[in-house]
Amino acid sequence: MQWLEMLPDPVMVLSENFLILMLNGAACRSLKTDGSALTGRKPSKVMGYRNAYSGCLEEGFFKNPRYPEAEGMEQDCSIIAGDGSHRNFRISLKPYNLDGTRLVIMLMKDIADEKYRDSLERIFYNDITNTASGIYSLLVVLDNSPELFKEMSPQLLSLGQGLLDDIASQRDLRLVELGEIQPDREKVDAVELIQELCEYFAHTKEGQGRKIDIRTGNAPLFMYTDRRLLRRVLSNMLKNALEAAGDGDTVRVFVEDFEGGIRFAVQNPQQIPAGAENHLFERFYSTKGKGRGWGTYCMKLLTEKCLGGKISFVTSREDGTTFYADYPVERP
Repeated sequence: MQWLEMLPDPVMVLSENFLILMLNGAACRSLKTDGSALTGRKPSKVMGYRNAYSGCLEEGFFKNPRYPEAEGMEQDCSIIAGDGSHRNFRISLKPYNLDGTRLVIMLMKDIADEKYRDSLERIFYNDITNTASGIYSLLVVLDNSPELFKEMSPQLLSLGQGLLDDIASQRDLRLVELGEIQPDREKVDAVELIQELCEYFAHTKEGQGRKIDIRTGNAPLFMYTDRRLLRRVLSNMLKNALEAAGDGDTVRVFVEDFEGGIRFAVQNPQQIPAGAENHLFERFYSTKGKGRGWGTYCMKLLTEKCLGGKISFVTSREDGTTFYADYPVERP
């Protein structure tokens, strides 16, 4: 099948038992492995398929009563390439009869850019809509009670700054992925920043019906970092915790000295679903539906690639889930 090498997308030819018979060069390059290492094995066994590929498509394809006349099956999935990186493909399985031998052609379309644009657009509109809604709500209150302007103006300014940061953060995230951003370090009061964010989220959709318990102490904790990037990390920590919490639940926020640096911790009472722990920091992975899966990925990317820190978490039925963000404090 020399025509396989003419196709720009990865393609595999599988036997009736879903064993790999051959694959083209595009498949080897995408999966970052030698084709001979995959021949004779099932794709799902060697590439870590997720999103029900291995169970649904492999087991269901030949049970289709219309085979071999069936049009085939298609499903989006995430795989683990030979170097351990995660890739996103749209897998299409097509029946193929070669001189009476039943085969399956597996077409693999890389959908990383498609998912990137879709997710970025959804998150961007969601973030700016939430912030704009908070600004509008405060303006309605001030319109009815103008005497409250002095009292509420700090909240309005915070929401306005949040709106600007939401817009800039979308650009920053892509630049960080491309390695084209240089953090702009300045002196930041960690306590003041987390208090500002907690006040901000109290006026957003995520904060409605939830309580935020801030435990920071009275003394300021200074660090030298990129304030906007740090704000994005902490915003994602708070937003994820508030979304995970139920009505009436309390999200607890801590800021403290930790091993010569500063530790931010955000705890919510819900346990992370079983099986999700190992995938939390993958781009696009989410238990919340389509267009999600950026919060934890963004937290880790910005923290560990730009801010010199570390992201971690613990989860249990008894204590819920706590995310930690640890950063150095010294001037670089």
